[in-house]
Amino acid sequence: MRRLLSFGFLMSLWSATASAQVVISQVYGGGGNAGATLRNDYVELFNRGTASVDVTGWTLQYGSATGTGTFDQNMTAALTGSIAPGAYYLVQLASSGSTGSILPAADFSSSAINLSATAGKILLVNTSTGLVCNGSTAKPCSAEDQAKIVDLVGFGNANFFEGSGAAPTLSAMAAALRAGSGCIDTNVNSADFTAGTPAPRNSVSSPHLCATGATPAGTGSANPSTVIAGNPTTLSAVVTPASSSVDALRTPRMAASIMCSRCHGTSW
Repeated sequence: MRRLLSFGFLMSLWSATASAQVVISQVYGGGGNAGATLRNDYVELFNRGTASVDVTGWTLQYGSATGTGTFDQNMTAALTGSIAPGAYYLVQLASSGSTGSILPAADFSSSAINLSATAGKILLVNTSTGLVCNGSTAKPCSAEDQAKIVDLVGFGNANFFEGSGAAPTLSAMAAALRAGSGCIDTNVNSADFTAGTPAPRNSVSSPHLCATGATPAGTGSANPSTVIAGNPTTLSAVVTPASSSVDALRTPRMAASIMCSRCHGTSW
């Protein structure tokens, strides 16, 4: 029994590292333009993790695709509220006219950000302060700045994006849509997003829980391999996380040694 409890303790440590994660799941900048599908720009957020996330104090920050200005020189949208696991959060942004349908009820509205219909870069940042950078080679974001970026989507010919390429060029009739209903996050914008018909979701939309993968695997050994009941020994265990769309790229392999003080006489 002590052996099982010790291994369970390791498993609880591993589970604690799989924290909730919020991503940008859709981006649309054609709101109100000629031929627009929808009247307002919007950004949709999605919680692909396993616990609610409070986004109060977080901001959306926007920059033009290749402009020289920094994020702190542009207007930001300061968010409020929490996002439940598998839930969406719709941020309604500015409009360029009266063309297009009305968005579903927004969870947060701000006219401060007017996205380009075709190309740009939108950040989800865990602070209220604009970043003094724009991601270009001329004004790169420091390690300190990048640590504040929860998610980044560069689209079109943007000079700042995740991975090896930006998300596709958008239009008045096309939004950037994250694959897997928001679950897929390989940290490569060009791989994670496609351009498609805008389909904004909000907090009352049906939740979409991401797959959690297989049960984590573990191995254990003890030295000595055979013990006398009541004698202490040390159990060494290695826990390998499951492959999961939420945490496979973020959860390290763990190893630990546990002192078993009341082991039953047995061989390991």
